[in-house]
Amino acid sequence: MWFIYALATSLCSACYYMCNQNSKLNSHIFITYRGFIPAFVILPVVVFIPPAFMWPFFLIAVLQGLAVSYLDYNIYKLFQKYGAEAVSSINPLSVLITFVFWLVVRPTTLMSYMQNISRFMLIVFSVCAIVYAVMKYRRQPFLVSCLHDMFPLLLIFSFIDITNKLIMEYADNHLISATIYRVFIVSIIIGIVNLMICRQKGIPTSAFFKKENLRASWFILLNPLSMILVNFSMFYAENPAYTSAVVYLSVVWILLFNKIRQYAGLPTKNQPIVKKWIILLLAATILLIITTSNR
Repeated sequence: MWFIYALATSLCSACYYMCNQNSKLNSHIFITYRGFIPAFVILPVVVFIPPAFMWPFFLIAVLQGLAVSYLDYNIYKLFQKYGAEAVSSINPLSVLITFVFWLVVRPTTLMSYMQNISRFMLIVFSVCAIVYAVMKYRRQPFLVSCLHDMFPLLLIFSFIDITNKLIMEYADNHLISATIYRVFIVSIIIGIVNLMICRQKGIPTSAFFKKENLRASWFILLNPLSMILVNFSMFYAENPAYTSAVVYLSVVWILLFNKIRQYAGLPTKNQPIVKKWIILLLAATILLIITTSNR
């Protein structure tokens, strides 16, 4: 069950990335929209669904919103320093961090792995192969300095993934309502924090209401959809790293989208792709799904 939602998330993430790439929105305006637009859309649903959660649920959701805001702001700074390709090639390391941290947070998961060592080894191999393939699938040199600057952000990526899993424990298994409230709270926090950043940078309020910016921002609705799907996946997954690993199939969808655009005569940002890493990514993902499904 978990992998169906993870696959859907990967497709949604690929569409989100492609639309963002083509929209050319100002990065700070884009992130502010990313917060307020989903919150505005979800608000009518929140009004009719009363919260039935313990207080740690809301605390974790607020912390996630602050973490995502900090992450987005610093990722954009690293994009400018090293380039999006270098940063994106290091991002997958967060999957391995999440995998290990979850075993610390939930030792019972490690005990279940120890009951079937061969299954555990296949899972570890699959996760490592997915991470390695995503890091290598473009001809991008590995930058030690970028890894040094990225490491604190990798820990935040891992924190977000682990708390996505943990937050359901404080929601009394109300999957749908908990997911809706999490998306709403996180989005509100992201919107407020980034609006404050925009004001600090002197971006006028009128810029948020320009017709061209509003028209270009429709794709941001893909973001809350991704958040909902990933939450559903992590609810059912034994380890949140499984979901994060499969979501990286988005690189395959993006490759296919670019091929379709190329055949249609539309402009694309063609970059060198090493096919063997795409094959490894697909094979490792299939192995992970099969191994984690046979319990």
